Amino acid sequence: MSYIRVEKDGLQYEGEYFCEENMVTVFGVRGGQSSVVFNGMTEIAAARTALRNLIRENQIDPLTDEKWSIFTNGLFENGSW
Repeated sequence: MSYIRVEKDGLQYEGEYFCEENMVTVFGVRGGQSSVVFNGMTEIAAARTALRNLIRENQIDPLTDEKWSIFTNGLFENGSW
């Protein structure tokens, strides 16, 4: 399986996904899953769409690792990395 990550409202979300027969399925931490047919999209675009569906349905939590906490707390707002 592979992983996909997207940002929404300043938070990072990550989900595990797999592809099968022109469809991608992303799994959420609360047991939810979202499947999207490629329909002309790339595998990555379909995985992002599925992950956004899980976010919208509140089936996945944002990442809480320290790296993203630093960015979301505004410590690097001025661009000094």
